[in-house]
Amino acid sequence: MPENLTDRNECHKCHKTGKRKKDKLSKCSKCHSITYCSQECQREDWPRHSDNCIPVMVKEYGEKGQGLVAARDIKMGEQILTDKAMVSNGDMVGSCFLTSDAERLLINQKILKNISLLNHSCAPNAAMGLLDFKEEPEKRFELRAIKDISKEEEVTIFYPPERKALPWFHANIRETIQEDFGFDCKCPVCSGEVPNQDDIMKKIADILRLYLT
Repeated sequence: MPENLTDRNECHKCHKTGKRKKDKLSKCSKCHSITYCSQECQREDWPRHSDNCIPVMVKEYGEKGQGLVAARDIKMGEQILTDKAMVSNGDMVGSCFLTSDAERLLINQKILKNISLLNHSCAPNAAMGLLDFKEEPEKRFELRAIKDISKEEEVTIFYPPERKALPWFHANIRETIQEDFGFDCKCPVCSGEVPNQDDIMKKIADILRLYLT
């Protein structure tokens, strides 16, 4: 589970502050998510932090609720985290009843512990994929950056319209996101900050048609 966004001017273990130059704190060199006042504090906290040592933190995003923010610069193609399904539709058979609307709220028909925290964007900076079962039997999914992500930038993925075939035009995407996930998208594309993506979707559809025929 990613670390929660906290004051990184405070040691995460002993809570000593680092306001004076001689008390400067050091970030975890791998994730940059939390800071420590000494190697001793870092070693003592490692059994807890080791499972959370990923370059993103949990942050509150107002009406969107929780999301993930980059703790450091992340390069395009870099693996951000790996995740596994905690619950799937198959696990629920016989134990509870899921309506069709509830089923569509499950990402890839599964509830993922970390990836489920990601918010949607029509111009995402990350994407999830399935890992090789043979090499990663316990870590089934991965999240990778599909473009450079700056420190403190929100990490987002695209929630694909499950009932729409390519091309996914923007008006259809907004409508389906509202129907399937119950919110009005206010990402940079929908707010007008990023040009409409319909031309890109047309090109993707043309490439897929050529590949599949």
